[in-house]
Amino acid sequence: MAYISKIVSNDGEALDIAPPPDLTEAEKTEYRSRIGASSAESTGAPVRLEVTVATSKWVSGSASLTTSDYPLLSNVAPGSLVQFFAADDSSETVVANNIRINAQGTGSVGFICDTTPSVPVSGELVIFN
Repeated sequence: MAYISKIVSNDGEALDIAPPPDLTEAEKTEYRSRIGASSAESTGAPVRLEVTVATSKWVSGSASLTTSDYPLLSNVAPGSLVQFFAADDSSETVVANNIRINAQGTGSVGFICDTTPSVPVSGELVIFN
């Protein structure tokens, strides 16, 4: 089975991230399994939104964004695959503070860090359902 895009995991394994549109039902199930998504059928194109985690959001090394902050987060469900891509001007801060997504729930995304950033962190969230 061919795939359009791949990413490399920490252990060097190539992981598929974007399937071609002409997959059979069996191939779709296999693909969703490979990327860690739920077995349910995708409801459409990924939702993309620009977000900023303000310095005031960080409490004891964690921060949450909810639909109160960004209404499009209503697309996040417990079985969604959510990825965060740091904006160019925030990438150094994300790496230096080891900022990453650690939780998600209905309408929310949680971040953790090793050290609390002293500046806001911006980037794009991509939500796959």
